[in-house]
Amino acid sequence: MAKTLLFCTSYFETEEIYYLRYKKWISYYLSLDFSKDKDVFMLDDNSDLNVADNLYNFIEGEITEKTKIERMNFFHFDQRWGGARTANHAGWYRSFLFSLDIADVLGYEKIIHIESDLYLLTPKICEHIDNINSGWVSFKCPTYGFPESSLQIINKDNFGKFRNFKNELQAKGLDNLGSQQVEWLLPLSKIEDEFTGDRYGEKAVKQSKDMDYYAQSRLNQNFVFDLK
Repeated sequence: MAKTLLFCTSYFETEEIYYLRYKKWISYYLSLDFSKDKDVFMLDDNSDLNVADNLYNFIEGEITEKTKIERMNFFHFDQRWGGARTANHAGWYRSFLFSLDIADVLGYEKIIHIESDLYLLTPKICEHIDNINSGWVSFKCPTYGFPESSLQIINKDNFGKFRNFKNELQAKGLDNLGSQQVEWLLPLSKIEDEFTGDRYGEKAVKQSKDMDYYAQSRLNQNFVFDLK
């Protein structure tokens, strides 16, 4: 199986957000068979570390081949790039694009991006993602008809495309991208539509047994893996 990096981006400034969004996400994915053979990273946009109780394997500064990596890793940027009231501000782009740097330096062959408000709910979708070994793949968001940017699989055969994408965005300036929807910018090779998932959290829809994934979850929601 390909050496895999599983990551989300993060920013928290209160204990409530840390515990109910990020700590919950960490606990959930570390408990799944799906994540047991993967190195998990949280790529953090200079959050207030005083509100966090456990930063796992804390990493700051340059990542090299000698950087200590554990099952759960917290990479902290020492300057905040966020601030804009958009989901995909410069800080988010920096973190998202940095996953490629980590993969290049540490030899990962597959990158799985699962944002901190998205939950995989069934073995079917987990096994499917594990078996995607080529391309840059996302899943269709039925509500808006675009790919779900919070759930992406990028394989090594598309790292070159990812690198070009990164260079193009940096040339434009990450601060200039806040008004654009990243969903339409992603150079995907495939958009999956055979799984049941959506941005249910926007309407506070409850988890049901037909759902394979749940996007845009709210802080007060908890999820059960595989209700079937």
